[in-house]
Amino acid sequence: MVYPIPASLVTTNADEMNLFFNDINIVTKTISRQFNFIDKNVIVKSFTEIIKALDISKEFAPSLVQEYIEKEYEIRSFYLKGSFYSMAIFSQKNDATKIDYRKPASIKSRSVPYNLPRNIEEKLVRLMTQLNLDTGSIDIIKAKNGSFYFLEVNPNGIFENVSFYCNYYLEKLIADHLNLK
Repeated sequence: MVYPIPASLVTTNADEMNLFFNDINIVTKTISRQFNFIDKNVIVKSFTEIIKALDISKEFAPSLVQEYIEKEYEIRSFYLKGSFYSMAIFSQKNDATKIDYRKPASIKSRSVPYNLPRNIEEKLVRLMTQLNLDTGSIDIIKAKNGSFYFLEVNPNGIFENVSFYCNYYLEKLIADHLNLK
């Protein structure tokens, strides 16, 4: 079985983005590192957001948009040399974190260690091998319909939250890995 990937588009063209909508809800995500902007002592951060056709201006920076998948929970998985360190994030009950669990909220989303199904791990190992990546952070959604949706792999391998909330001590594993080289 091939695991689904939400319909995705990278564009700078409003007409192309409006065609992409085609009666689906979409979210926009940062293409590179999370954008932070400081103005008058206020920090503005970029998060994954639902957008509407009316929100689209004629000119904008390159943007990644994906079909919005209603999720049961999110999975963040750090990959290190064939092993997965995963966390399930239950962010759906809070409107502030429903789209992006990283958003500030008065109540933190419950995050717990998680074991990916073996068949998903096998496919992800093949992907990471084809991409020639020893490490990376993988984002997956477990949809309300029961399907797993692959969203992306971040080759920079952001792992702090996964390590902290799940007590994986990834910093030590990475240091041990680097010491072996």
